[in-house]
Amino acid sequence: MKTKRKAILFGTILILSACTLKHHSSAQSQNPSKRALISNDSSDILLDNIDSADAEAIKNGYFQEARLDFDGDGKKEKLMILLYPFHENGTETIQNRLYISKKKSGGEITWQVYDPAADLKTGFSAYLNTKIDRKHKKISLLWKDTGKKFLQFPYEEWLEEPKRVPVRLHFLTNTKIEIEQGKIYLSVPFALIDNKNEEWPVPYRLKMEIKYQDTEPHLILSSAEQLDFIVSSKDQKITVYGASPETTYQNMVLTADGQRYDLGLQWHTDYGEADIKQADYDGDGQQEAAFFYPYGGGDGASNGLLVIDRDNNKNLFWTDLFPYQAWSDGKIEKQCRKLLNCSLDKKKNCVKITDQKTGKKLLRIPYDKSQIGEDDKQIKDVFLSSQASYKLTADKIYMECHPALLFKNRVTPYPLDATLRLEVIYRPGKSAKLKFVDLKNHR
Repeated sequence: MKTKRKAILFGTILILSACTLKHHSSAQSQNPSKRALISNDSSDILLDNIDSADAEAIKNGYFQEARLDFDGDGKKEKLMILLYPFHENGTETIQNRLYISKKKSGGEITWQVYDPAADLKTGFSAYLNTKIDRKHKKISLLWKDTGKKFLQFPYEEWLEEPKRVPVRLHFLTNTKIEIEQGKIYLSVPFALIDNKNEEWPVPYRLKMEIKYQDTEPHLILSSAEQLDFIVSSKDQKITVYGASPETTYQNMVLTADGQRYDLGLQWHTDYGEADIKQADYDGDGQQEAAFFYPYGGGDGASNGLLVIDRDNNKNLFWTDLFPYQAWSDGKIEKQCRKLLNCSLDKKKNCVKITDQKTGKKLLRIPYDKSQIGEDDKQIKDVFLSSQASYKLTADKIYMECHPALLFKNRVTPYPLDATLRLEVIYRPGKSAKLKFVDLKNHR
């Protein structure tokens, strides 16, 4: 089978068959290692007859460990996710297996293992049907027992050559088991196989939750919404997800109180991590959650900031403190100009900044004329709110900017060697106000 593009890691979610105590992966050794140690914490658990390859992986530290109430009985079970480096066609990926162990009232330790390899061999055909709609050029995955649509996506843009049509889906071996917000999920990447038997990876994935079934410890997979975890508040009452898995721009979804809210905003996965901090930002005695997220890498608007709050009736609402339109309209820069006055001294190659209200001299920022070159003659102004970012502290929100020189016929600003720090004043339901804190030279 030919592969038309390099494999991209895409997750998929599927149903889990009943667990047994044996492994079914032909890639692993089947010789058991008696009473192999599978934990390195103070409550070591010994498992009999585990695969020697598993024991070797644990010995070398290829595992993640957690405790959570997996079966809903009020007691925490021990879970171990084994991570296997797997080499195929010169590419290293990771395969997973899941161990769950539990101590019964009599002291007996019971355990199970789930190996996705067994389901991969059948293509999860016991649970899912694939429907290829060539008229509308889309693919749907349906639950076999209910016929309910599980996932649907267009396929035309992923088949780069004309007269190619998908024939089936191919589930890839680099599966992923993850613990997220107290739940366990399985992801499996997949690709399209076309009428020429060539493989085309697609940027979509299935995601399913691994659960216990009834009172017996049989593992199954149940449907999970196709979301990527972005960030959660410290108390885990507020969580933000990306609703466009494995894409560069993610539409963001907020979950709180068991409800889902579409924020109508995007974040960019290539421009850093998102963050949530909880504090009383408006002095009303109640905690709010400030949510910072990157969505671009330009000199102006590149970071978003929401404050998530509750009204008098405890209903959730959020305020976009600095929406993109405020940047594009120059409203942020205007706020900065109300606080600070800038003047260019081209003879001394510097920028002088004073307090707008008091006239107090704050900082003299030199610039290197030799680095600017002939564009020195085109310097026209100073842009105070360039490269803005946010800092979330225990009780305050700060914006930090790096002032820059603007030119008449040059698009790229010249960054000055200084940092402008402003306090962000949160006003529920309104755009934020800025308060000058300090202005410092980097040197």
